Amino acid sequence: MHGAAALDAARQTSSAGYLGRKLGDLRNELVPYLNDRHVRYLDSQINDVVSATSPKQ
Repeated sequence: MHGAAALDAARQTSSAGYLGRKLGDLRNELVPYLNDRHVRYLDSQINDVVSATSPKQ
C-alpha cells in the first residue's frame, strides 16, 4: 500500500528526485518477492515512474 502511495506522489510532482531514489531502493527490496504478480506489477510501475523522472542524457 505504501509503495502505491509513493508512486502516486512521484507522478504528481515534477521533482521526484528524492522519491525516485527511495522508489529505487524499494525496487531492490522487492527482488526476493518478484514471483508474485502483484509485486511484479508494482516493480514495473516503479520502473516506469523512475525512468520517466530520470534526467535525459
